[in-house]
Amino acid sequence: MHAYENPIFTDRQPLRLPEDRISSEGYLTLTARIARTGIQTYYGHELAGVDEAVELDRQYRVYRPEQAVFADAALASFRDLPVTLGHPNAEMSTNNYRDHVIGHVIGDVQRDGDFIRAELSIRDATAIAKIRSGEATQLSVGYHANVTLKTGVTPSGEKYDAIQSHIRGNHIALVDAARCGPECRIGDRRVSGCDCASCQTRKEKPMTELITLDGEAITLAEAVEKLRGSNARIAEALKEAEATIARLHSELETKSGEVEALQQSPTTETVMDAKVRARAHILMEASEILGDNTALSDRSDSDIRRRVIDHVYGDGFARGASDHAVLGMYKVAVRDAGRALDTVNGAVQPGSIRQSSLVNAFTRRNERLQNAWRGHRGQGGMSS
Repeated sequence: MHAYENPIFTDRQPLRLPEDRISSEGYLTLTARIARTGIQTYYGHELAGVDEAVELDRQYRVYRPEQAVFADAALASFRDLPVTLGHPNAEMSTNNYRDHVIGHVIGDVQRDGDFIRAELSIRDATAIAKIRSGEATQLSVGYHANVTLKTGVTPSGEKYDAIQSHIRGNHIALVDAARCGPECRIGDRRVSGCDCASCQTRKEKPMTELITLDGEAITLAEAVEKLRGSNARIAEALKEAEATIARLHSELETKSGEVEALQQSPTTETVMDAKVRARAHILMEASEILGDNTALSDRSDSDIRRRVIDHVYGDGFARGASDHAVLGMYKVAVRDAGRALDTVNGAVQPGSIRQSSLVNAFTRRNERLQNAWRGHRGQGGMSS
């Protein structure tokens, strides 16, 4: 971070040099990622002027949300930006343009996943030599932004202390790869004299407390917070999965019960067979009592039973009776008809009952019922 009159921020990305992009004039054209969304760590003195409540010696995790980085106005501000060799001591303007510019952003600036991608034209021989030798392989964007001190958690579960908005590009600096790179090293030697937040963190913290998580060198405490956020999301997903499993298990039990019940219930074919047998039985019984010539096939079971009852006990006997009552009367009528035939013809063989013998039997039965009162009077002392 550099102390400009107005706060200006930097965002560093590794530079990957493409091949065969040197023009006949010696200019180098390359496409690179120049900025990204996410969280960067700054010291309070790097945020000077943002808010009176900023503590100069404290580290702040500043969040750049997607909607701020990729806003149309933000992307437009990176077009035609000047490219410098290292960051100037003041923000780029007409006052220092001649002293620092080594190239420009050309063409359109586009989103590339979580990054901003731009095409650069480098037109300074010294800068091109540094790039081709590998001495300078990082780009660092200098930009203005509004910063609000506000705690929160990113969609990925990372905590932050402040949030940026209204991002506007100022310049893109070509910087030494080792000076402020991901590990801030040249070989095995740490770079000294670097005042960026990343290097200051490593000066104050023992190296044993720094770990690499998702390609980022962070403190153990920061890693714990990041993992806690991940664990919370995993726990929520697990809870939803368990609820889904429980629901599916209940549905499976319901279906299993339905299958078991269906296996125990009579099939349609079995039910139809039983109905056919019952119909054949009542037709056979009624034909034996009413006579083989009686037309019964087009009558209902209830109607057939009523005809049998009226035949045995007299016309109108079953009139007004419910179907349930008729069923009971019918059973008794069949029994009585069988007894009457046994009396007349002896033991009745199946299929041998005829209407004539039944009529004689019922006639004698009716006569007994009509004369029964006379016998009772004789028992009382009266004689005929």
